[in-house]
Amino acid sequence: MQLSYLSVAHPEHSLAQFGSVARAKLAKKISEEAIEEDQSIKVEKQDFIVLLLGYGYPQSALDLRLEAKSALRTRGFEIYMMEEIETKPAETLNAKFRRILKEYSPRLFLILVSQELGATGASYEVSLLVERYGQTRACKMIRICAGKSVKLGISFNQYITELDEIVVRKYDDNDFDDMIEVMENTILDAMT
Repeated sequence: MQLSYLSVAHPEHSLAQFGSVARAKLAKKISEEAIEEDQSIKVEKQDFIVLLLGYGYPQSALDLRLEAKSALRTRGFEIYMMEEIETKPAETLNAKFRRILKEYSPRLFLILVSQELGATGASYEVSLLVERYGQTRACKMIRICAGKSVKLGISFNQYITELDEIVVRKYDDNDFDDMIEVMENTILDAMT
């Protein structure tokens, strides 16, 4: 076994060179893994259908959900709202919601509750989800994103507020970017 002059005469140089080569290889490996993970998340986002629920009246509440849906879609999420899905002739809201569950197979039901607005419609939808999937599974599929000033006991009926298993995340009222960040993190958490 021969040692090079550099390693014998200056062992610290060879260790330093080895260290920088090892760091470069490690950085490349981490970078490759991060790219692979990003690709995996991108594919998962497309396969992970989210139904965005919330109050549809007044128009400002509906507009907020539409803006949130648009912002989340630009981040690669597959988001739908009942209002944008065509209602068939003579179809009731109940029948439409059940059809959406069957045709779209959402994996997450994200309820957006904004300042000073109730969520009575979402309470009814949560009840239907519990009926369809059972309480344990439904609660794992439902997430609530609410403004910090929202009193959930007023926004939802007592039946919903007693479902402790539903994850509730709060965002800063009147801060759209914070709301979207909280919603995005909530979806990513639900994906894992």
